Amino acid sequence: MFYTDAEVSAANFDESAMRLSRWNGSTWIQFDAQNGGVDIANNFVFANTSSFSIWGIFGTTVPAPSPAPSGG
Repeated sequence: MFYTDAEVSAANFDESAMRLSRWNGSTWIQFDAQNGGVDIANNFVFANTSSFSIWGIFGTTVPAPSPAPSGG
């Protein structure tokens, strides 16, 4: 599945940690690094599968920077 840099930015995702997940009827099953991954140079997430499903791209958010301490 292809994505844009704008979508990654809007979701505040860590692009390198994105993975495809499939819906099994009751929960999302994430494809591990052996069966899927992300190509950040070409903006797509992939998985090796032999079944049809509802798919989604999931990831972890980038932590917000900590505010700089103020001196006094």
